[in-house]
Amino acid sequence: MKRIFAALFLLAMLAAVALASDLKPNQNLMPVDQVKPGMKGYGMSVFQGTKPERFEVEILGLLEGFQNPKQSIIIARLSAPLVEPTSVFAGMSGSPVYIDGKLVGAVA
Repeated sequence: MKRIFAALFLLAMLAAVALASDLKPNQNLMPVDQVKPGMKGYGMSVFQGTKPERFEVEILGLLEGFQNPKQSIIIARLSAPLVEPTSVFAGMSGSPVYIDGKLVGAVA
């Protein structure tokens, strides 16, 4: 009897999780297939201290199928007074990049 109760409880929990999950795609993310050369956006990173600062981003192109067929890399030019002397530098990895208010990816 305990096994039946445990199985029914597990089934009920799985059903609750399935019903609670949102099956709609996230509206705050931009799919890679919508990213085109020439698009402009911005990123945020900390260059000095603890205050995030904005830098500009221009999409140059995409490398599709990089490393494996299911991955793509977005090639972009970054510009800001603190970025131009060094370009991308250690510590910028993970800085979010946005286009049209949607998250495209992160600096790598």
